[in-house]
Amino acid sequence: MGKQSEARGGLSSRFGLQHGGATETPPVYHKSEVVTMNANEYEAWRQVTLSSIANWVLDEIQLHNRGTYFFYKGGEDGNYIEVRKDGTATIGTYEGAIPHIGEAVFQVVHTNKVAETADAALAVIVQKMGLDFLLNLTGVKF
Repeated sequence: MGKQSEARGGLSSRFGLQHGGATETPPVYHKSEVVTMNANEYEAWRQVTLSSIANWVLDEIQLHNRGTYFFYKGGEDGNYIEVRKDGTATIGTYEGAIPHIGEAVFQVVHTNKVAETADAALAVIVQKMGLDFLLNLTGVKF
């Protein structure tokens, strides 16, 4: 996920909005910072997004870069679960994840401090969601 998705209150921060209606200045990107993708890269990202239509997908980039578990399901428009390092979990919806989830606009539905760490919070969520959810997250098929 890019800089524009860091804050999630109401709408994506790329629109300069925070929860409660306060505004902030959207990030300014210099031409040298803009990364473009070719047609093959675009299609590869699109396929990753489309793989989330039937199954939860872990955004490994967020896990690697931020230590945040971010799962999403639904393809271009769907639902997400974010579990931050501090054990705070957020569930919500997203729209417009084409070619990838970093392009989506997010709507927070609920946020709660679930545990003291991300791993402990994820364990609580998996326990509440059940075995089918866990198997879907791990990609195990029976």
